[in-house]
Amino acid sequence: MPRLSRSLFVALAVACASMPAVASGQTALPADSLERARAAALFFYAGEADSLIVRMTPATLAAVGGKAGLIEGISTVGLRAGEEVSVVEERWNMRNGQRQYWRRSRMSIFPADFLLRLNIDAAGNITGIGMGPADNAPPIESEGPVIPKP
Repeated sequence: MPRLSRSLFVALAVACASMPAVASGQTALPADSLERARAAALFFYAGEADSLIVRMTPATLAAVGGKAGLIEGISTVGLRAGEEVSVVEERWNMRNGQRQYWRRSRMSIFPADFLLRLNIDAAGNITGIGMGPADNAPPIESEGPVIPKP
C-alpha cells in the first residue's frame, strides 16, 4: 500500500476537518425526501388538507391554526395566486438551521413567481410551511443546487 507524503496527509487532514459533517451537524434526510416534498406541494395546491396533515408534525399543525387554519391558508393562496401552472425551479436550502424544500412556481393569477417553502425533518415530516412572492424570499444560510426537472 503506498504511503502518503507528510505534506499530502496534512493537506487532506486540513481539508477534511474544514468540511461540515452534514451541513453543520444536520441529520440526513430520508432517501425519498424529494418525492415527499413534491407530493406535499401538490397536496397543498390541490387543497388536500388531510393529505398534508398526516405529513405534518402536531406542532406544525397547531402553528397553522389546526385543520381549519390550514384550509384557510390553502384557500387564500388559491384565491390570490390561483393554480400552479408550472414549476420554475426546486431546491433544498438552509434557513434558520433547518432544511427547506423551495418550490418556485408560475401561478394562474399571481403576476410574479410564487414560492412555497416546506421544512422537512429527518423523519420526512413537515415541520414548517412558508409561502409568498419569490422575489421577496427570506434570507437563507446556504443555497442548494437547482434540482433537475423530472
